[in-house]
Amino acid sequence: MDFSAKAKATEMLREDHRKVRELYDRFLAAQDPGARDNLLEDFCRQLETHTRLEECLVYPELAKDGLAGSAIGEFGRQHGEVKALISDLRLAHGEDRGLASGFDGILVRIMASLQLHVAEEEAVAFPVLAADPARDEALGEALAGRRLKLEVFHPIHKWIDVAAPVRTVYNQWTQFEAFPAFLDDVKEVRQLDDAHVRWRVEVGGKELQWTAEIYEQIPDRRIAWSSLDGAPHTGSVSFRPLAADSTRMLVELTYEPQGLVEDLGALLGVLSLRLSTELTRFRDFIESRGRESGGWRGRIEGNPIDPQLPGIGS
Repeated sequence: MDFSAKAKATEMLREDHRKVRELYDRFLAAQDPGARDNLLEDFCRQLETHTRLEECLVYPELAKDGLAGSAIGEFGRQHGEVKALISDLRLAHGEDRGLASGFDGILVRIMASLQLHVAEEEAVAFPVLAADPARDEALGEALAGRRLKLEVFHPIHKWIDVAAPVRTVYNQWTQFEAFPAFLDDVKEVRQLDDAHVRWRVEVGGKELQWTAEIYEQIPDRRIAWSSLDGAPHTGSVSFRPLAADSTRMLVELTYEPQGLVEDLGALLGVLSLRLSTELTRFRDFIESRGRESGGWRGRIEGNPIDPQLPGIGS
């Protein structure tokens, strides 16, 4: 579908749903390993872009229109489940294909979750948007602008294997205030409470500050967060044991452009390179110590949807 002309939000979102299904079917039909890898990443990126657009623009609009907070909260829960499964998929994929045994099962679970989500969203949310054609079109225009930014600046994801038990690796990662001790770019981290962390970093000669809200924290498996201020971004770190003394960890970051596109393009290139370097330093730190410097084992079971939306969390 050509969205160069004005398109309604409901049309664009339905097209997103169709594209995800098409990419999945093309992946299943592909035989060449390189083609399958590319299709798999396209599938994941399409999902990441779509969920981000809905969380930033569509669900807040629906909340203003009076859609029950419980419905939007359920959509957010479904998004969180799909995001965690995408992380599991990337962890299982791995360049060495050493964890391929659970790969197909994860894909099946993603599509099962998506089918439920699409059916509920198109039945419950889309009629609310379509009831006001002018609003539907205005939201479509906003979605098109935001989508362009997200598609130009793809999410960053890097993984690394660490020669330490998953509990040790996870525990060390939760010690956010210790990051400046071994990560040069991280200048200061303050843990405000269990779910909020204030960061001050320097990337490419620029100082960035933000407060992150952790909306999901599952010991030894996953931590996911969204920024509350500064440059809008979301992120997660996932952990998977390879053996009793070996762990694969995956960091995923999504930044949204602000200011000049070429400036941010350079910044994101630096961020990708620095993420690889910092993960290596984290690995070296924990492997040289042989144990964690501390750990927080609490759980946070939240939702990627903004908790301040009307009705969410009530």
